[in-house]
Amino acid sequence: MAYRVVCIEDDAEMIDLLRLLMVREGYDYIGARGGVRGLRAVFDSKPDIVLLDLMMSDMDGWNVYETLKHDPETSHIPIIIVTATAQSDEKLIEMRVSRDDQFIFKPFTASVLLSTIRKTLSQA
Repeated sequence: MAYRVVCIEDDAEMIDLLRLLMVREGYDYIGARGGVRGLRAVFDSKPDIVLLDLMMSDMDGWNVYETLKHDPETSHIPIIIVTATAQSDEKLIEMRVSRDDQFIFKPFTASVLLSTIRKTLSQA
């Protein structure tokens, strides 16, 4: 059975690009545009991992993160924060992200994303 990945992102092109990559790697992929839809997708599908953008227009990514981490139904799901936040904000992100979760900065390579997903799933 394939791992299920939900990507919460407000850039439709990024959702489609990640869909191509995830499907090619054998993952069951669900792309959700924006935080509200993303939360619904996570609660409906109970994925194995979430890829989460921080800067979205309808709902702040940190609000999505906190909602998922504080709900008993979803608190165990690992999250990889995928953000264009400046490198100077790395320490702030490190302080807010659970030990079980990861973050990577845009732009990233496919190999970095895939290795981070594999590492995160193997630790879950």
